[in-house]
Amino acid sequence: MRKHRPRLFSVLVLLLISCALHAQVAINGAVKDSLGKPLGSVSITLKKRNGIVLAFAITNATGAYKVQYANASVKDTLLVEANAIGYKKQMNPVIAANQVIDFKLNATSAKLPNVTVQNSKTILKKEGDTLNYDVASFSSKLDRTIGDVIRKLPGVEVADNGQISVGGKPINRFYIDGDNLLDGKYNIATKTIPNDMVAKIQVLENHQPVNVLKDLVKSESAAMNIVLKDKARLKLMGAGDAAAGTPDVYNVSVNAMLFKKQVKFINYTKFNNNGVDLSDDIINHFGFENQPPPSLLSAGTGGDPPLQKKRYFFNNAGLFNVNDLVNLKNQYQLRINASYLFDKQFQNSQFSSAYFLPNDTIRYSEKQEGRKTLNTFSTQFTLTANKKDYFLNNVTIVDNTPSDITAALNATTNSNISQRLSGTVTNLSNKFNIIKRTTGGTTFEASSFINTIRNPSTLQVEPGLYTTQFNNGNPYAALIQHAGIPTFYTDNYVSIGRSTAKFQQQYKIGVNYQDQQLNSLLELQQASGNKVSVADSFVNRLHWQRLKVYVQPDFTYTSGRTMLRVSIPVTYQDIRYSGRLYQEQHTDLPVTPRVYLKYMTGKEDYININYNYNNSWANIDQVYDAYLMRSYRDFFTNGNLLSQTQRHAVSGAYQFRNTLKIFFFSVGGAYTSNEGNTISDTRISSLIQQAKLIPYQNISNSSQLFGTISKYIFPLLTTIGSKVSWNQSNSVQLLNGEQLQIQNSGYTVNANVNTKFSSWLTIAYNGSFSSSGSKQTGNNHTSRPATPNVVKWQHEVNASVAFTSNVYAKIGGENYRYHIPGSQDNQYTFVDASLTWKLDKLKTDLELSLTNLAGVDTYTTASLSANSIVESSYRIRPRMAMVKFYFRF
Repeated sequence: MRKHRPRLFSVLVLLLISCALHAQVAINGAVKDSLGKPLGSVSITLKKRNGIVLAFAITNATGAYKVQYANASVKDTLLVEANAIGYKKQMNPVIAANQVIDFKLNATSAKLPNVTVQNSKTILKKEGDTLNYDVASFSSKLDRTIGDVIRKLPGVEVADNGQISVGGKPINRFYIDGDNLLDGKYNIATKTIPNDMVAKIQVLENHQPVNVLKDLVKSESAAMNIVLKDKARLKLMGAGDAAAGTPDVYNVSVNAMLFKKQVKFINYTKFNNNGVDLSDDIINHFGFENQPPPSLLSAGTGGDPPLQKKRYFFNNAGLFNVNDLVNLKNQYQLRINASYLFDKQFQNSQFSSAYFLPNDTIRYSEKQEGRKTLNTFSTQFTLTANKKDYFLNNVTIVDNTPSDITAALNATTNSNISQRLSGTVTNLSNKFNIIKRTTGGTTFEASSFINTIRNPSTLQVEPGLYTTQFNNGNPYAALIQHAGIPTFYTDNYVSIGRSTAKFQQQYKIGVNYQDQQLNSLLELQQASGNKVSVADSFVNRLHWQRLKVYVQPDFTYTSGRTMLRVSIPVTYQDIRYSGRLYQEQHTDLPVTPRVYLKYMTGKEDYININYNYNNSWANIDQVYDAYLMRSYRDFFTNGNLLSQTQRHAVSGAYQFRNTLKIFFFSVGGAYTSNEGNTISDTRISSLIQQAKLIPYQNISNSSQLFGTISKYIFPLLTTIGSKVSWNQSNSVQLLNGEQLQIQNSGYTVNANVNTKFSSWLTIAYNGSFSSSGSKQTGNNHTSRPATPNVVKWQHEVNASVAFTSNVYAKIGGENYRYHIPGSQDNQYTFVDASLTWKLDKLKTDLELSLTNLAGVDTYTTASLSANSIVESSYRIRPRMAMVKFYFRF
């Protein structure tokens, strides 16, 4: 026994340390006014510095209160706040686990408006820059994940791909109980966290995620924080489903989640072939530090139809997803986000187009059977320390994506064409960022980003086409196009910042370097199997180097209701590139100012105005001088001209909000003017398309107007919303030697209603109407009459009915209709239904679902422009019946 005493002693010491770090925080005291009179009914809130509320209490008649929280750490930056109507709010820091904090509140002279309480439950509450949505108030019985609820929140928009926006701007962070577990891949949370495990959803306005920069670099973007219920933080949670149905469809998923203070994770596995695209789970809504070069080759034709993806997406896929976060000592966080996706996708489509030229009409017609295979591995390691005086962040990313696409075509030029596009994209990067703040308030920052990309790809077209042009009229087996743009990129800078009460300034100096090669080769394969290069004019060996040295001062002035931000980047740029027959060098020193002005017209409403000027040059994929076969009928070369575009953009908006009445309104617009020095000279024939850049003063512009409204109607328990947008653009095309001035315009009206008629009936409606048209303008052209507008309607209705407390039914439908002048209206209706039986004691749901009851098998859509018409037709998933078990553990 004695030999175990040291070990037992060590365990006890560790337990004592753990208890000390995570002991209960208990605060008590009294609240009085400036004359020493006790104040009752004062709201007392215990919260983190970032605004997350941990506990609250109300003072009694003698002004006394007691507030406590069982799972807090004294190392956290905690605050206790006292708030009462007619008195100035007051906050005091918590410095001990047990502490007495007394408040003396001063009366405020501000005259408060009359307030009518319309409901006994606060479903939306504003605290400073934080909006708190009560999840239960917006949930229905058939909602499963928190993403279902977020789509219903007034003032919040969710795009089809899951991107969340507030006030028309995408959010810049997504937190789970204050921790950034998923970064930009927050679809993982919205699609997996059960809505009944979430207490409230917080929108953190003007959110600066780096604590060191909170009063130095202002943010105009919002963040979202998911505040979990206590029961969700206690232990490991699990959820999943298993489903099977006809015709030969299945769906299986298992998800394990843990949301404790020290450790958080969401780890799951999914498999399906029922039309749910698993790659949507791992979309990065925050983008990439360096955008990878575009794909040079393509085997596609008509793209995707404007439908919900589940209608036309044929797949057989599996996804393994790991997202783990550990809070270490000294406020460090270690995070790993890794995923592996394998997916086989199938699509049958038809594509036809007609180009109306002055003396001819060129038509293309294709019928395609395509298959795409993906194997995507992605992993990200992140180490972060986000303190008030110190920030460190290091992110290492490794991505590898092999893909293989095959497409069998019946085309205008040949009734039996086969395309195969294969390649692998490998992306390695590391970003290191450190910021230190001195006691005097000055910040010093250093950042380094290094990225390398490899993306070789091969497109093989069989049989050999264009025998006259490529093989002296003799038949041959195939054309094989090889292409890739290996890339090295690095961006490094240092900055210094200083902040006062009204004036913030920051100065950045950096170096940016890019080294790329564009390598391409077109080979001809004879029937014997021998391969030869087609010609020198189809071989690209382009070397590209771009060096940028930049200085960027940023100034922010804040006074009363006004905030003005001015940024004046000055960049020395040196671009050098060499091809087969030339060497080029271009240098410039552009100044590209940006100005942002925000004026608060009320407590919650404001006006903002943006202006920016950009002077940009082309990338490597726009200066290759030899021909490249992008697809079986598209051959492009850009020559050695370096395109330059000068862009002026101005935008403005008025945002109005009344939190008490849950009313949101905004209106705004934007105008952009572009002037470039080149234009694409496109040549179209019945066989192929060709394009090349030529010198040209290319001027274009675009205008947009929008308005949005969102309101919660208390008596009807209903959220209504609408958005109206209008756009117009003017540009120039050069088609078969003819200069065409094109004007595109259109408008869209969206409306949505989500209502609870009663405890047993919920109805949701989403609809849109759009009109778009195109015409030729100007005096010197051979014009066709302006094409009448293409009009489209879309309606979606879902109704949920509760027969008993455990039996629910849902029926939904979508209707798509569009009108093209000169043809019949096309109309499609989809109907789905489901019946769910909740077995609460077993934590299981049994669901029977029926999809596409109307039996739609194809969907056809079309678009018109001033000189062309394009029509596409797609195969639709057939009727499906599935039995699914949902389970929790």
